[in-house]
Amino acid sequence: MMDWTYIRDFLAVAETGSLSGAAKRLNTSQPTVGRRISSMEESVGQTLFIRTNSGLDLTEIGALLLTHAERMRDEAMVAERILTGRDTQPAGDVTISVIESLGTQWLTNEMQGFSEKYPDITLEIRVQLNAADLIRREADIAIRMFEPNQMDLISKKAGSLALGIYASKKYLKNNPAPQNLDDLKQHRIVMASKDYLAFLEKHWRQVVPETGPVAFRSNNMNALVNATKSGYGIGVHSCLMADREDDLVRLIPDYTFANLDFWLVTHSDLKKSARIRLVYDYISELLKKNKNRLLGIDA
Repeated sequence: MMDWTYIRDFLAVAETGSLSGAAKRLNTSQPTVGRRISSMEESVGQTLFIRTNSGLDLTEIGALLLTHAERMRDEAMVAERILTGRDTQPAGDVTISVIESLGTQWLTNEMQGFSEKYPDITLEIRVQLNAADLIRREADIAIRMFEPNQMDLISKKAGSLALGIYASKKYLKNNPAPQNLDDLKQHRIVMASKDYLAFLEKHWRQVVPETGPVAFRSNNMNALVNATKSGYGIGVHSCLMADREDDLVRLIPDYTFANLDFWLVTHSDLKKSARIRLVYDYISELLKKNKNRLLGIDA
């Protein structure tokens, strides 16, 4: 019987398209992955990958193996979820995947009370833009900006996150505060990178077709908030993040740039686990209690 390690490494290379990508996913070194793939090919007497300009591509036999390897992994995940679901004690690890504007400060701070109440549960908050694969146990619970459609997942719309327009007190000392959207054309702008939350810039251009130059870009929410605080220009930020910053002033306060809906998600089997159910329910209540803060009301 083939060692499962071979299958795991094969899947990582097949899905990332490179030894370096697989090594990063597996938290090991590139030479180690390369040796394991070579050993696997030697043991089966078949070439599984060919090197191309774009990376490593599957051979015909490799593509055939991929289908069965994915099935093996999925069945292993089902078995793990069944065993996890029998856990009736409030102890162990729970991983939460969450977007940056909710996870970096707000959720981390708010979950401290839970940690005191259940000291035997270790919380891991993964702040990430890309959606974690809950079926493959990349996370136990997720807060997503879209409604999932996989049958094995349970989800509920948990609220909306408001975005407002902000400037720093420093910036406003040297620039008149805009009174309406048309006034924004006279100001420099803080904007997300073009490959990061691209919809924000598209929406901005629809709302304010003409503006001053983009003074700063970043693919990090905290960097964008800090750039606005530093006086680079005017930026669009989560009200939940920006309203707690003393140096920032919300402009045109009766105007909401956008409301982003989000969903609380977990796997149907994992909800049977005591520790995951406790965390899921706690986050659900947090979101309900903080509805107005998320919407930038009475922050």
